Amino acid sequence: MASKQIAYKDGDIEVMGNRMVMPNVKLLAGLILKFDSPDEVYDIYETAKNTFVEGTASTIGKKYEFDFHGYFEWLTKVAMILGWGKFTWELLDEEQKKGVLIVENSAIGEALKGKVKVPADHFVRGMIAGGASVSLKADIDALEEECVGLGAGRCKFLFKPADQFEQNAQTALQLRPRKK
Repeated sequence: MASKQIAYKDGDIEVMGNRMVMPNVKLLAGLILKFDSPDEVYDIYETAKNTFVEGTASTIGKKYEFDFHGYFEWLTKVAMILGWGKFTWELLDEEQKKGVLIVENSAIGEALKGKVKVPADHFVRGMIAGGASVSLKADIDALEEECVGLGAGRCKFLFKPADQFEQNAQTALQLRPRKK
């Protein structure tokens, strides 16, 4: 199914009708390294999240009417085809609106190995949060709990409703503080 969702024609690559480009992973890693202040991190993450909410995630939601698990199965296949790494869902809980994603062989993580001091794959975090937000029809955020860039053997991401993350040092590095 996933291969039928990708179209190539005259320099145009589309996934589900959304135009894509395939930049070198070093470009994305370089942007993460250059824009690393808290506000810039929030902006990268929120841009990735909103782009996914307004683009690919919404498109597939309308076209295929996936159920919760079907949506994440599709996301996994497409992310792996596009080279983000090997995605495995350790937890997907529709009722509690949370999940845990393990990414092995992370392209961004490998490119950032030894170059970062905090979890740094804001693009994948945004993709997860955007996809989960559309699938669950809720405001979902994602945190990176383990990071290959920091020397871990894999990347581990947690998603859940935005208002369920405690404000602490870890969330402050990755999520814009929420006003209560």
